[in-house]
Amino acid sequence: MFSSVKAGIRNLKQTVEAFFVLPVDIPLVRRQSILDLLDVYGGDTGRILYPTFRGRRGHPPLIGADYREEILHWSGEGGLGSFLEKHESRAVDVEVADECILLDANRPEDYQRLLVRLHRYDIPTEEECMAVLKNKTGENRKLIDHSREVTRVALGLATALNECGCWLDLDLIRAAGLLHDLARGERDHAAVGAKILREMGYSAVADVVAGHMDISVQEDEPLSPREIIYLADKLVQGDRKVPMEVRFQQKTKRFSGDPGALEAIASRMASAKKIKSKVEEKLGMAVEEVPVYHAGEEGNESGDLLAAAW
Repeated sequence: MFSSVKAGIRNLKQTVEAFFVLPVDIPLVRRQSILDLLDVYGGDTGRILYPTFRGRRGHPPLIGADYREEILHWSGEGGLGSFLEKHESRAVDVEVADECILLDANRPEDYQRLLVRLHRYDIPTEEECMAVLKNKTGENRKLIDHSREVTRVALGLATALNECGCWLDLDLIRAAGLLHDLARGERDHAAVGAKILREMGYSAVADVVAGHMDISVQEDEPLSPREIIYLADKLVQGDRKVPMEVRFQQKTKRFSGDPGALEAIASRMASAKKIKSKVEEKLGMAVEEVPVYHAGEEGNESGDLLAAAW
């Protein structure tokens, strides 16, 4: 492996300021992780940047060109890793929302796992969602607690609906629930959040997030993840589930002196009622009676961050 690294470095143009080293058996590193490393790099050729996920270093490191000749003359003992350890004082860890920086394919079962991940590549895992929230919101506790509760409500509804014959994607709903308020505080935060997610490569989630504030409900169409997230958001006030009417009463009272806002609230409530009717017709019960999702239920095979603080 080290001879391959040297061959690559030897063929770099002299104008190159820094270079990534990405082993071929770590194939799913996200584009956004590369961009995050470049943003932090800032032209300092004497630094070595490592992407990290939840504190664990992964690939690819971004290595300043100042180290080119030294690597080419390194004995190779211990490989590139041993060389980089010598320069730990110049290392910088860059937290990225990308578990794939840690996933390699050393064994056939690893390869099969990567194929499964590739099939769902545009839907971040729960751990990746929490990393995105942490990185983008500054660990806003109220926002994170609200997003968790919306997700629990949405997954509770979706699980019950699937038991009644629907085909709702629980992974997509989980990700969209956790990330729906990613850009909270921005003007038209649903659109802004969707734009951020598309740029990160999460187009399926972005489409759902884009519709969590305003939505066109097709009453004769099957229920969609977008409708489930929209309704769940209207059933949560702060970090607790409440009757939909309570949520809208609070909104109406808050904007009582703003005719434009009141009109928008009335329109959103009408849409929520249509979705609520669709859900209740399918379930044969009121949405308020549907239990929220809890850790250990369907879709939770590897531990559920919804029940734990980041």
